[in-house]
Amino acid sequence: MQNPSSSHRPWLTLLLMLVAAGCAGEGAGGSATSGGASLADIQQQIFTPSCAQFGCHDAVIQQAGLNLSSVPASHAGLVNTASTLCAGRTLVVANDSDASYLMDKVGASTDRCGAQMPDIGGLPSLTDEQLEQIRSWIEAGAHPPLSTTTTSLTTSTTLF
Repeated sequence: MQNPSSSHRPWLTLLLMLVAAGCAGEGAGGSATSGGASLADIQQQIFTPSCAQFGCHDAVIQQAGLNLSSVPASHAGLVNTASTLCAGRTLVVANDSDASYLMDKVGASTDRCGAQMPDIGGLPSLTDEQLEQIRSWIEAGAHPPLSTTTTSLTTSTTLF
């Protein structure tokens, strides 16, 4: 007689292979769409060097209550989070960069409360390419870090 738990293993293996195939193209720390940037890319190339420095949005200072010091902190602090400086605005609205206040704060928009970011002497404004990376991530759904998804899948599959 076959062990009941071992009879589920081929199905579990197939399920895990399908999930992994569906995640192809996602970078570590965030999902990316074709031509899009992952949050991990944005963290490494934009948030860490331009935002989470100089006592601004780091893990200790957190100006305006915003911590951009790591991928998980950035996602938690941005997506579906109300601006503390501009009433009625949401920092990142998944799939809608036009409604995302973050785009106004880092772009050339005049429709923002306060100064354009980054607002530290000597740091340049974000480039058009950097703005497009952020816009692309938002338009693709502003997905959470991939490691969170992987952890959830791992936890779920251990129940089999």
